[in-house]
Amino acid sequence: MQTIRLMALAFVCGITLVVAGHAQQTDDRIASSGAAPDRHSQDWPLLYATSFSDESALEQWEFIGGNWSWRAWDQEEKAGELGKLVLTKAPDRYTPPVRSPTQLAVLKEIAVTDFQLDVWVCATHPVYGHRDVCVYFGYVDPQQYYYVHLADQTDDRANQVFIVNRADRSKISRSTSAGTPWDDRSHHVRVRRNADTGSIEVFFDDMRQPVMTAEDRTFPSGRIGVGSFDDAADFHRVELRGVKPAEADRQELPVPFAASPNRAFCLGHRFSGFRFHRRPRNLAG
Repeated sequence: MQTIRLMALAFVCGITLVVAGHAQQTDDRIASSGAAPDRHSQDWPLLYATSFSDESALEQWEFIGGNWSWRAWDQEEKAGELGKLVLTKAPDRYTPPVRSPTQLAVLKEIAVTDFQLDVWVCATHPVYGHRDVCVYFGYVDPQQYYYVHLADQTDDRANQVFIVNRADRSKISRSTSAGTPWDDRSHHVRVRRNADTGSIEVFFDDMRQPVMTAEDRTFPSGRIGVGSFDDAADFHRVELRGVKPAEADRQELPVPFAASPNRAFCLGHRFSGFRFHRRPRNLAG
């Protein structure tokens, strides 16, 4: 009888070790393949990219307000580039439910938590203090999102980071520049976001030092977009890297087998001979 008990115990321990080993190997494969990257890493996978090479690229965007169109580059404008997304003022101006931007192009389907968004854009409206280009993120609906307002001059209503949360837009910038130096050339704008800390960084041409910073955790995820509060601009290229909400959730889940194979296998029970005795689960122990 004692021999049978020892054989049963060996059998159970063997299964436990095999399952635990398989789970650890699976973890190792995920880590080595890059299938589940650190959600706070700067090496996020590329989720979307376009240089608006043809008019079909516009099908991936939702347009709110403004007059949006695709236009081919003139041959003398930029060799090697085929097209651009053009924003001009619409005859009938869109009036949002609250004081907020009136011209938005929002990327369909893709939502992100942590991300890096790169936009190459030229402001084409005649020069004035509040001439602007906007970059949107954390977009939930027309009354819930963040945006960066890049304007020639800075005040409490211009050249800041804002939140729209079912009320008139509100400034959340912690720091900003004296103004954004728009001219007749294309410029590189980058927005980088850490959803857990709420960190928001905005870069303009120089990717080493942010020109604006903010911190807010109201919207943990959402879609991204481009546009203007009420001016004109040409968008030449967009690239989005980051983590989708479902991926972020999966990466936060514990791996019970790797952490504690015996406890995970026994599901909170203590093995003794052929009998299992229930005991309280203590996953912290």
